[in-house]
Amino acid sequence: MIFRLILATLLLAASTEVFGWNDKITHKTITEYAAKFHFNPIDANFLGLPIKGLRALEWIKMGSELEDSGDHIQFANGRARSLNHFHAPNRPLAEAGLTDIKTGISAIRWAQDGPYQIGKGSEDWSWQAVRSHYYDYLTAPTQSVKDDCQVKLLKGLGYQMHLIQDMSQPNHVRNDTPVFDGAGITNGLETWAKSHDDIISNKILATTPIPKVTVDLTVSFEDPSKVPMARLSDTRSYASSQTPSTSLSQGLAEYTNANFFSEDTVFAEGLSADDKHYFPAPRKQETNLQAFVDNILNTAPTTDVDGKTYQSFVISKRNTSGEKLDCLARPGPNTRKYFQEFGEGEEFTRSFVVDETCFEEYARHLIPRAVGYSVAMLTYFHRGTIELTLPDSGVYSVTDPFDFELKEVRVKAKNTTSTGELMSNGQIKLVVRYRLALEDPFRSEPVDIEPEYRYIVVPEKTGRTSIPKDAPVELVFDLSATPIPLWATNLYLQVVYRGQLGAEADAVAVGLKDISEPTPVDLYNNTDYTCINGTWLSSGSPAAVAAVDTNNDGIADLSDVYPHTISYVYANISPVGSTVPASPTAFDIYEDYPSLPGGLLRIGFVLSDYAFSYGVHEKWLKRDPNDTWDVIDKDHQYPGTAVMNQTGPDDIDYYPYMYNMRGRKMWWGAGVIYDNNEYPSGSSCSWDDM
Repeated sequence: MIFRLILATLLLAASTEVFGWNDKITHKTITEYAAKFHFNPIDANFLGLPIKGLRALEWIKMGSELEDSGDHIQFANGRARSLNHFHAPNRPLAEAGLTDIKTGISAIRWAQDGPYQIGKGSEDWSWQAVRSHYYDYLTAPTQSVKDDCQVKLLKGLGYQMHLIQDMSQPNHVRNDTPVFDGAGITNGLETWAKSHDDIISNKILATTPIPKVTVDLTVSFEDPSKVPMARLSDTRSYASSQTPSTSLSQGLAEYTNANFFSEDTVFAEGLSADDKHYFPAPRKQETNLQAFVDNILNTAPTTDVDGKTYQSFVISKRNTSGEKLDCLARPGPNTRKYFQEFGEGEEFTRSFVVDETCFEEYARHLIPRAVGYSVAMLTYFHRGTIELTLPDSGVYSVTDPFDFELKEVRVKAKNTTSTGELMSNGQIKLVVRYRLALEDPFRSEPVDIEPEYRYIVVPEKTGRTSIPKDAPVELVFDLSATPIPLWATNLYLQVVYRGQLGAEADAVAVGLKDISEPTPVDLYNNTDYTCINGTWLSSGSPAAVAAVDTNNDGIADLSDVYPHTISYVYANISPVGSTVPASPTAFDIYEDYPSLPGGLLRIGFVLSDYAFSYGVHEKWLKRDPNDTWDVIDKDHQYPGTAVMNQTGPDDIDYYPYMYNMRGRKMWWGAGVIYDNNEYPSGSSCSWDDM
């Protein structure tokens, strides 16, 4: 025993691959399955995106590998990260970390204690640090900074998943450093999994449904200073009940600890409660151990971990409220001898082994759970969602009447987090993402645009700190320092919330909205011509007047066929289905500059949804002294279509096709062409003939 301890200590100091699932193979496999399970339904292309030289998936897998990083000096002086990957769920939190050959703090604390990680000479990859990387990624001011932050975010998710996955490794939840296994001297569970990745990938994960974890993460952890994510490892229910269970509402460490043995903790219930390897389950009474003691088990030849052939027995676990196993352990080559010499003492129980006969069954239960709990962690990390909708005005932004700039954004936001947790106290920012056209984009053809996105990041203007879940609230953002360019393409709004989300104090939630590109509101005054008997005649001309002059006095008395100046224009944008007529008291754009006959007047730009409604109210002014018709105000309501100028999700480039009105390009989806009434009623003329 003394020799074993000395050898283990030497191996610990000399090796950098000592603990848990193998970092270069098994952790990466589990991480890949979890990442695909989580991300692919959201965006099937995301994990394949190249980011700073590697695909997104490779960055995540790199993080899951690097959580085990460390050299032999760090192992020897107790500063290796992997020394803090252990958690015994039956013990008080302060005592749940590694106390075997080396010591470390509980994996739950390590996962959320950045200062402690730094104090150990490591980088900070705590949950809180990864949260910050997420926020920094969402609010980055440039594409270069955004890429750097995204790499840190993806690696950080891998670091955090690694710690969850270790809770599915029996050694990690039973205070048992598997140094001989990690060093490759014995063929333990880690070595078996590393050597049988094909079985894990093709036989287990490819055929076993990934379990849906139901741990309640809306309630606080036992230590309220820890994010409830800690409950994925340990809900602390087993610490009090000590009842084995297969429930997916318990922490992964609780499940693994209560249902499986590790190398040095076989039948550890008989040890003293203060023994470092004491664990109350699996219990002897759950197994067929008594049948072995009574010498009635069937024998079966097998090869043990060292290649020796001998007669052995399978210890199964069927009489249990927990996981039923056909192979929990095997008697070792000296088990019967020790029983005969010492009875059911420590020598007897320590002689049982968990060998490759049992490993596949262990893996069949543990590996899918490692994936499922990793997915649950990713889901919790990304749970904060915000729905963005049009404000009641019908526009997200409209150009300032004095300088024609989009200097303010308004958007309705609603907390749509599926768990129902409240966004009650945080900071709110708007991120405007766009690519700038290098030439006028309103010309009915594709134009060159900048290859990279630009970003505008501003805080909420009114000081709001919460986003309700029952009804949307209007947020206001001041962009006067950095207005949205009128040549912006591929335009998106993103609202980012950072703060209290349920029991998590520093969570991040996000909402994304694909809105229209800047959409011109164009007015064309076509009253210099009038459609008479199917032909365009010059308004006010003798021919036009004669057609509607009943008494030959040179005055048009059947219809107004005179040119007009259009002025005092009010335009109002509304959401589809709730049109509000434009008027001097209800408008988004007001223009009093006169629109002359035969002229195009662009009165503003709006940002809205791609489909909307709009109304226009204007005054028609006389120009011809012979015009005896009354000056009138007119109202119009139209269905609107906003400009789409972007590369769509189908990789098709969309650009605005402008209407050519008498040689002038105007946006047909949000404008008005002013015509005199045709004469006689029902007469028809085409603008294309002008």
